[in-house]
Amino acid sequence: VMPSLVDQVQKPWPTPPTHFTTNKFTYGYQEFVNTYGIPRYREANPALFTAATFPFLFGVMYGDIGHGLFLFCAGLFLLYKEKEHDEAKLGEMAGGMHAGRYMIAMMGFFAVY
Repeated sequence: VMPSLVDQVQKPWPTPPTHFTTNKFTYGYQEFVNTYGIPRYREANPALFTAATFPFLFGVMYGDIGHGLFLFCAGLFLLYKEKEHDEAKLGEMAGGMHAGRYMIAMMGFFAVY
């Protein structure tokens, strides 16, 4: 066995947990950011920047009005059925679409805009 050149020194204290309070609108963006990694303690929450810039940049890159209109209508439909889906037991795909309903509607809006 070859010895390691870099030894990992254990910190004498545990890493504090990170918690971000979300609402219905920011939940989808927070989950999206968490797929890339959870920020450390005392770091800025990148989900706020993502909520402000991601739908706009999606619309800039997704320049098809027809598909953007379809995406916007699908997002509005998910928002319309929000209370029914909150109470229902949804599958993995439908649950993911329900969690990102505000994101889908905004991405469709900016794709048309």
